[in-house]
Amino acid sequence: MKKTCFIAVAAAALLALSGCNSQTNAPSAVSNQTESAQMETVETEEDLAETGRSGAEITATTAVLTGTFIQGTVEKAITMDIPASLEGYISLEPVSPDDCSILLVRFTNGEDVGNIGSFGLSAISDYEKQKEEGLPVGDELMRDETDGVVLTYSGMQDSVFAGGTESYDLVMDYDAALGDILESITLE
Repeated sequence: MKKTCFIAVAAAALLALSGCNSQTNAPSAVSNQTESAQMETVETEEDLAETGRSGAEITATTAVLTGTFIQGTVEKAITMDIPASLEGYISLEPVSPDDCSILLVRFTNGEDVGNIGSFGLSAISDYEKQKEEGLPVGDELMRDETDGVVLTYSGMQDSVFAGGTESYDLVMDYDAALGDILESITLE
């Protein structure tokens, strides 16, 4: 119990000193923890090389979305491709200023705001324990044995906006592209 409290206090101190953030393009860039993730449309091989994704099949119809996780002492940047039509509507935001192990996929269109998914970064041992206990852990996307973490995704359980609205249609565009989005993810 004392070890758990010590780890929690150490993690809180680390978060307070380093902050969590969402960012554009450069995974090592540090920004204000309240700053929303921003996207940049990738159109040329030069842009691809700058994002470290040269050779990937990316077109002018794709935008790059990035964010940063902190799980214990491990910091990881997540990068993914989203449809360019969703640029400006979707961001990755920490679940709270004190918890950067979960990034919400936040949709914003004027006054319409909703969470349309979430990514989680967990210690492998915690993930396995929660999974054995039957707790909801999300779908495992990738594992990093070296750093001892697992990346998960949980999607929408129900429609976030009323059918027939612009926001509903945009969220359904995200949902239709979700397979490609999840396949494009890199974690560094």
